[in-house]
Amino acid sequence: MDEVAAWQAKFRAEKGNSFVYLSDEFYLRAGSEIPAEEFYDGYPQLENGIGLVRSFLTDWQEASGCEGLTPIPGMDGDPVVAVSGTAFAPVLSGLLQPLSPAVRVEAVVNDFFGPSVNVSGLLTGRDIAAHIRSLAVQPQLIVLPATTLRKNERVFLDGMTADELERELGVPVRIAAGAAELRSILAGGLSR
Repeated sequence: MDEVAAWQAKFRAEKGNSFVYLSDEFYLRAGSEIPAEEFYDGYPQLENGIGLVRSFLTDWQEASGCEGLTPIPGMDGDPVVAVSGTAFAPVLSGLLQPLSPAVRVEAVVNDFFGPSVNVSGLLTGRDIAAHIRSLAVQPQLIVLPATTLRKNERVFLDGMTADELERELGVPVRIAAGAAELRSILAGGLSR
């Protein structure tokens, strides 16, 4: 990470942008602070997992206001599960925990590709279903990141659809395409 930071400083001085980037996983695994938004130069590598966490954190701040988080009204009873890959789950838990004790982040282990694959975008419907079924208390709402689904489709990488997941578990499933949409779904609770 230090070596990449040195290269970034060099390129920023010479060319005005970072040019080289580390995937978010490096920062998450190291427990390091996620770089500031300007180091991602408009997120040219977002699809490759470079800057997704910073982008989400920035959007979350904008969605909830800069004065800090306030609890979401009406979210104090029914359990709501926000699904995440194991890499991002601690970050998401830190954001959602202050909102309501009813909102739980569930870090789903990727059995399909193997447990070392820890990003939300490579989770499958079957792995999510198995994880939810294993919970002691079943949720009343499941919120999935849109990255778990194929682009512009409601289909997981294993071919299962979000509708099939909902029917199989008997629990409403909502898809959040980013931080603002996640906050909006949670604010609406079960009524959405």
